[in-house]
Amino acid sequence: MVDTSQTSRSLFDCWLVLMVACLGAFLVGSNATGVMTALPAIKADLDLTTLAQQWIMNIYMLCAAVLVAIMGCFSDIFGKLNVFIFGLAAFGLGSAADMVANDIIFLLVGRIGQGIGAAALMSAAVALVNVTTEKSKRALALGIWASSVALGLGVGVLIAGALIAAIG
Repeated sequence: MVDTSQTSRSLFDCWLVLMVACLGAFLVGSNATGVMTALPAIKADLDLTTLAQQWIMNIYMLCAAVLVAIMGCFSDIFGKLNVFIFGLAAFGLGSAADMVANDIIFLLVGRIGQGIGAAALMSAAVALVNVTTEKSKRALALGIWASSVALGLGVGVLIAGALIAAIG
């Protein structure tokens, strides 16, 4: 006899993990394109050089690219959920630092935090989805997760444009 309460709980847990992982992926995707949209306003506000603008984009991508494999290793050592939560915290703190930054150094420190968080979020999210989804549904779950990244990339421009228009 199959325990339906256990099966429905397991299915709920799988979808909950997938939705949280999708939220993290959406944040990372929307940040990438959102900052590009906001860059002219940031340049004007902080009186940045072209080199400084390039570093705003590059330091984030550099940190994320270098650390994604390391964060995957940390997921195996410290636990996937712990690394995912760390990623959310680092990304959130980096974003908060960027919001209040009044010079390029503080802005770059925030972008480093976002890059570290993005690496942790992306590597741990894939691992969490992989281990919580049954094998027959794994391709669907990972496809949904990847779609949230793509949606974030597209929507980030709109969100940033609306925030710049509303707040400045």
